[in-house]
Amino acid sequence: MQSEMNNTGIWQVDKQTGFLLSEPLHDLSDVASSLSTDTISTLEQLAASLPDLTAQQIELAPFDFDCLCDTDERLLERLWLIYGYLANKYLHDMNTQILAEGISKPFVQLSQILKRPPILSYVGMVLTNWVKHDPSAPFTPDNVGVMLKFSHLEDEAWFFRVHIAIEAQAGAIILALENTREAIAHEDDNAILEALRVVRAGLVQITQTFHEMPVHCDSDVYFHQVRLYLFGYDGVIFEGVSDEPQYLRGGSGAQSSVIPAILGGMGLSHQQTELTHYLTEIRSYMPQAHLNLIDAMHTIPLRQYCAKRPPLRDAYNNALRQLTTFRRAHLYYARTYIFEKSMSTTGTGGTDYLVFLNHLIDETAAQAL
Repeated sequence: MQSEMNNTGIWQVDKQTGFLLSEPLHDLSDVASSLSTDTISTLEQLAASLPDLTAQQIELAPFDFDCLCDTDERLLERLWLIYGYLANKYLHDMNTQILAEGISKPFVQLSQILKRPPILSYVGMVLTNWVKHDPSAPFTPDNVGVMLKFSHLEDEAWFFRVHIAIEAQAGAIILALENTREAIAHEDDNAILEALRVVRAGLVQITQTFHEMPVHCDSDVYFHQVRLYLFGYDGVIFEGVSDEPQYLRGGSGAQSSVIPAILGGMGLSHQQTELTHYLTEIRSYMPQAHLNLIDAMHTIPLRQYCAKRPPLRDAYNNALRQLTTFRRAHLYYARTYIFEKSMSTTGTGGTDYLVFLNHLIDETAAQAL
């Protein structure tokens, strides 16, 4: 199958939308394509009524999207988003390990084009699934919404709205870290100091946004009614594609590129363990442009430069302490929203998240200059 696509730059990280997909389509008909009117209508009706659908109602004919390889990438992302939600809804509501051919074949086809595992991951639940209510206002949980949902629960929408806001707000942090590259080359310590202050302020902001989670997302509702749709595929068979059971990671905040990019820009590293192996494994769940960014961030010599200059060293350590605070907030919500409900330390991504997060917090804090 042809798997090349236009380089549209829709995954470029910037100060306005951060790591979010820039200008996601709200409807498949928003751009010209070879999709038939009937196909568009069928899929958009399913997407709009997803919370009210029974699994039997989403059994549909397997549309062929091979002809869309060179189309607008935003169209491919919306198709992938719709099929990702349909797949998880079907498997959960049918309580089955066999994904119906009408969903599995197009979903696998689209995933091959986009070079991404065929499962609803963080890309779909957060990065491509957003709408901004007031375009002129900042990205906050109150000013964003989600396009596709499994339920009518406000708790579900709010859970993802918080993450959407964080992904957008993180753009300023990345831009500031990138700006230090040129400043270091010119030994412009004032510019570096200002950039580190922006990094710290940005980390304060996303931490504050994280702490808005309980405002409209009750931990019991999340655990018992929302989280059930987010787990990975543990031996799922894609009917009409392969009889080989598939084991894929479910949607998880660990699939976000925000923290890996910040770690790269700040020159932070972690010991190679089973946990860091997991982080390497899930890179395939991220957009390629984000992976390229993470690699580029690792080439910024910020940590080495600051280590030799006391004023910059202090500013660097202030930013690092705030990064540690953000990670502690992540651990807090993982504990209160999951562990205290089940006494299980396995997250939707399939990892022992308490050990995972504690370990990363300790290693981050230990890298102060």
